[in-house]
This record gives sequence, structure tokens and C-alpha cells, in this order.
Amino acid sequence: MTQYYGGPPPHPQPLSAPMAPRRKNWIGTTALVVAVGGLAICWSVLGGVLLGAVGIVMGLVGRGRVARAEADNRTVATSGIALGVLAVVVSLALIPAWVRFAREVEMPAYLDCAAKTSDQEGARRCMDDLQERIDELFGATTSPTPGSA
Repeated sequence: MTQYYGGPPPHPQPLSAPMAPRRKNWIGTTALVVAVGGLAICWSVLGGVLLGAVGIVMGLVGRGRVARAEADNRTVATSGIALGVLAVVVSLALIPAWVRFAREVEMPAYLDCAAKTSDQEGARRCMDDLQERIDELFGATTSPTPGSA
């Protein structure tokens, strides 16, 4: 048995410092990015609803990770949820505007015209008629497309 003089025996030093558990913040951050994307394209209705819903789900998963101490970005995940909800609500609120627009430009007439034509020239005439109705509705004029006149 070895005796130590002058104090207690030395403690062995660890080879490396213990590593802190790795945070899984990426899902909360991704929720926020996806929800912002949903807001950016909410005018398309379907895109806003889909991306908003994905943002909500990912935000909820991110908050679950925060609750389990696997992540530390509660505010970011919560923001993803809030903006995801906003993207869905705004997208759904735009449906009546799209329906009104389709009625005012007589979209069923365009679809009927396009369904009845089988050649490219007929399709161009249908598109030109729709463009004319849109121009009349908004009081705008557009330059003619190449090949039409």
C-alpha cells in the first residue's frame, strides 16, 4: 500500500470535459421558417394552409422538446405556431376574394372555352378573352403577347 505524504491522494483527471447534451432547436426554428413561408404565399390559399399547418405541427413538436429539456427555443417554436395559425386563417379568409374574382372575370366561360378547343389558336383566343375581361375589370391594359393580334 502506498502512503501519500503532504495531503490526500491526487484525483485522476478526466481525459476530456463532459459534453453538454446537444440541443435539438432545429425543429422549432424550422417551424418558424415554414410558417413565415406560409404567410408569404397565403394568397395562393392552398400553399398558405399547407405550410401554415406544417408550421403549427412542427412548432408543437418543438415545444414538446422544450418541455423535455431537449431544446431551449420555446419562443421561436411558439412563434412558429402563432404564425402558422395566422397563415391558415389569412389563407382561408382569401377564399371569398378568389371566388368573387373568378365570378367577375367569368372564369367558367374561360374554362368552358378552353375545354371545347383542341388547337393552340383556340386556346390562345380563350386566354385573350379572359385577359380582356381582367383588363376591363381592373381598368388596366396589357401589352399583347407575341404572336397574338
